Amino acid sequence: MKRRKRFGISEVVSTAILIAVILISVILAFGYATYVIGIQNASNEFSQDQGITLSFENMIGGLIYTPDSSAFIQYNFRTSGPSFDKTGNNITLAISQQNGPNYTPLAAKNASIAVFRIKGGSNVATVNSNLVGNSSILLTDASQSIGRVTVNQSQGAWVSLDYARVRINYLGISTFYNGTGLEEFNVVEVTYLNLTRGKWFGGSLLTISARNSAVLSYQLPVFGMNKQITFTTTGGWPTSQSASKTLTGLGGDLTKRTIVRVVFAEIVITVGGS
Repeated sequence: MKRRKRFGISEVVSTAILIAVILISVILAFGYATYVIGIQNASNEFSQDQGITLSFENMIGGLIYTPDSSAFIQYNFRTSGPSFDKTGNNITLAISQQNGPNYTPLAAKNASIAVFRIKGGSNVATVNSNLVGNSSILLTDASQSIGRVTVNQSQGAWVSLDYARVRINYLGISTFYNGTGLEEFNVVEVTYLNLTRGKWFGGSLLTISARNSAVLSYQLPVFGMNKQITFTTTGGWPTSQSASKTLTGLGGDLTKRTIVRVVFAEIVITVGGS
């Protein structure tokens, strides 16, 4: 009676297969873990990008009224990076009085809108939102920042800082000498600023600086009494719009003459690497 042949896999071969399977599993797990860690690091850095931009906006707010003043932040970008974009949009302000003079103190060439932006890593996703400010192009509260910081998703995650707005503050009633005696006037202050790009250099550690290169401050001819004054802002970014506010809407008194002061600041953004 013939014996049947028995076939099997040797211990050496089975061990080699087992090791190969383990190695493949480890490599796949390591690759996935590296991918997850990369996403987490990029997400954490984008959160830091938002904090940097908020701090930068706050620093610029302190430079508006002081010529040649400056401030800076140092930051080590790894997965993200800064940029400066001219939007091609403008913002203008028309000040008109009923049956009286009309002024456009914000010339288009001085009110072109630019945006300082930081793009997150390729694996970062975000939800469109405002971190500071809103989409209004006419602000009437002195506590409101002229700057707006937003995050949005558009071919990548971005955090952006722009100044596409005008702030009109009613400062109340002040008494001035009018040439013959003392007189009470409404006082309104119009404030806006323009971002321009300075020199940019690359590097591992970047210094992002803002400098007030010039402040243009002047007063419009005095507006007469008993006639409504209207402030109309047009333009903006990313979409153009229009908004208006009257002197009485600001809290002014039409029985008094009105002084309007205009403050325009030119802020230069520079990025230097080391």
